[in-house]
Amino acid sequence: WPRGRGISSIEEKKSRGVSQLYLPSLHTRKLFGIAVSNETVNITERFPYISECGTYNPQSCIFAQICNVCAVLALWVVVIRFQQVRDYGQNSKVNIASIVLGFISCVGISIIGNFQQSVGIGIHLLGAFLAFFVGLAYFWLQVWLCYKAHPFKDRHWVGPLRATFCSICTVLVITMAILHNTSYKSGAAVCEWALVMSFLASLGLSSVTSTSTSSPCRNKILFQWHIKT
Repeated sequence: WPRGRGISSIEEKKSRGVSQLYLPSLHTRKLFGIAVSNETVNITERFPYISECGTYNPQSCIFAQICNVCAVLALWVVVIRFQQVRDYGQNSKVNIASIVLGFISCVGISIIGNFQQSVGIGIHLLGAFLAFFVGLAYFWLQVWLCYKAHPFKDRHWVGPLRATFCSICTVLVITMAILHNTSYKSGAAVCEWALVMSFLASLGLSSVTSTSTSSPCRNKILFQWHIKT
C-alpha cells in the first residue's frame, strides 16, 4: 500500500480546505474597498458595518455570493466534524445538538447575504442572530467535544486554541451588542469585522481537526481505497 501517497493526498486536501475557508475573508476586504470607492459608505463619518458595505449594487451581488459560499463551506465542516466525533464514540446528545446548531448558523449566514439590510432589516437581523449567536453556541459545544471525544495527536494545542477563539468571539459579540445599542456604531462595526474574521479562523481550525489522519472514518476510507487499488 503506497501509504505516503495516501497521507500526502489527505494533507493536500486539508490545506486546500483551509485555504478555501479563508478566501471569503479576502473577498470581504475587497467588498469594503468597492463600497468606499463608489462612495456607498463614508468612512469619514464612521466605520461601516459589513452589511452596509454590501447592501447596494454592485457589491450586494458579491456580498450575497460570499455569504452563500461561506454557508456551504461552514456546513461542510459542520457535517464532517459531526461524523468524526461520532466515529470516536461520542454519538451523544451534545454532538447531535452541535450539528443542529451548526446547520441553523449556516442558514443564518445565507439569510444575511440574500436579505440585505436595505431590502428587509428585520430578516437581515434575524440572520445575523442565527449566524453569530447560534454559531457561537456551536463553537462552544465543539470545545466541550474536543475534550470528550477520543484523543487525537493535536489535542494539546487544538483544545486551548479553540477555547481561545471562542472566548474572543464571545467578548466581541457582547461588546458589539452593547456598543450598537448605545449608538457607538463605529466601535460596534469594528467588533463585527473582527468577529467575522475570528469565526472564519475557528472554522479553519475545525477544518484542520476534521481532516485528521487519525480519524477512524478517514482510516476506513484509506483502507477501502487500498482494497480497490
